[in-house]
Amino acid sequence: KVKNRPDGDTRYATVEMTLIQRSGHKRIRKLESWAMDVGKDTKKIMFFTYPGDVKGTGFLTWDYDNPRKVDDKWLYLPAMKKTRRISGKSSKTDYFMGSDFTYNDMSMRNVDEEKHQLLREENLGGHRCWVVQSIPNDKDEIYTRRVTWIRQDCLMAVKAEYYDKLNKLHRRLSISNIDKVQGFWTMHL
Repeated sequence: KVKNRPDGDTRYATVEMTLIQRSGHKRIRKLESWAMDVGKDTKKIMFFTYPGDVKGTGFLTWDYDNPRKVDDKWLYLPAMKKTRRISGKSSKTDYFMGSDFTYNDMSMRNVDEEKHQLLREENLGGHRCWVVQSIPNDKDEIYTRRVTWIRQDCLMAVKAEYYDKLNKLHRRLSISNIDKVQGFWTMHL
């Protein structure tokens, strides 16, 4: 249901990423993202707008619906005026722009790449959610499971927790603002 929810053929978002170090120090990164559906595949491009040391850095993905086809990913580094292709194992193990998320996490994941189990239903932020556990089929993934809270009214993930091989919480993603824009449920990060 979540994969097939209507979301429009094109999407635009402004995103604010808060990187929290163990010491508690916070760093803010801002970016703009554009996405376009091409048949069942999705093309997405993101550009960092803040802070100055990463401004202009771009990340392009072509997410294929076919689970046997590996998604294409490129990183543009303006300071070096170079484009780097992200492929193979580095896509799963290298972290995206100093965050706790890998380049793979920045792409759409095909439903068939994981086994899913409904754990429970609960309220989160005043909304009824399904809590779903997803375990990757590929044992080379750096996390062993992801637990996702999916709002029942709009079929959008509002929270995800990623657990490492020791079953410790490794990273968390929270979506704090979801609205209907031109008839489509849209997240504001």
